[in-house]
Amino acid sequence: MSALAQQEFCISLSDLASFMDIAPSAVKLKAEKHLQKKIKSPWLLPEEVRTLLLAEGYKYPQKVISVQMLKGG
Repeated sequence: MSALAQQEFCISLSDLASFMDIAPSAVKLKAEKHLQKKIKSPWLLPEEVRTLLLAEGYKYPQKVISVQMLKGG
């Protein structure tokens, strides 16, 4: 993945650590445990972050999205 894509779509371990109120090294250990892979990059992909947060008990808020169209004529 390119550096631009990492900056735009991924979250750094330090940013995730501040969100979770724990040390970045603890986030890395938890990510390696829950994702079952060695973390070499300081970035996590969105699906990896979601998996980690759900494993830690974070509840995503429910949203209702409504799409409406009006055709005039």
